[in-house]
Amino acid sequence: MLEYKVVFRLLHYSVFYYVVCLFFFFFKQKTAYEIGVRLVGSEMCIRDRRNLTAPSIATLEDILEALGSNLSEFFHEEEEKQIVFGVDDFFVDEKEDYQVEWIIPNAQKNQMEPILMTLYPHKKSHVQTSYTGEEFGYVLKGNITIVRGGKKYKVKAHETFYMDGAKSHYLYNHGNSPAKILWITTPPIF
Repeated sequence: MLEYKVVFRLLHYSVFYYVVCLFFFFFKQKTAYEIGVRLVGSEMCIRDRRNLTAPSIATLEDILEALGSNLSEFFHEEEEKQIVFGVDDFFVDEKEDYQVEWIIPNAQKNQMEPILMTLYPHKKSHVQTSYTGEEFGYVLKGNITIVRGGKKYKVKAHETFYMDGAKSHYLYNHGNSPAKILWITTPPIF
């Protein structure tokens, strides 16, 4: 018990005390005693010429090891992922019957993939074969028909559709003007 108090007192006066406490209680659920037992005998501080003490790198390494981490993980900063995408980020693919705008670049690595599809009058989208997943669509303008498994479903502007991918299907623009659809699939299939 005496060793525990000595180690805890040394940790208390070090800069790393606060880091250790955060890791103890929020990340690793280790008690002060558990960390103290792991650190007994380590060189806790370095004295400089003015007789001041500062925690050593070895101490930090010992603390991190006791917490199941290392210096590399401790100082690693993750790169912030892009959250907002503008028109300059879009990729446009022009087909004979429709135009596809990939509005999130490299969305295939995500859980879902959104596109904007402009379907020209009296034309149809590609036929989507059956797959395990789901789709959501919002018709921004125009009128379309979903042709799925021998059935037809009409969808007007400002209406939505939601379906699983169990049956092959496609969208058909039965109107005289282009239809624009926000179409989202999970997992990505476009």
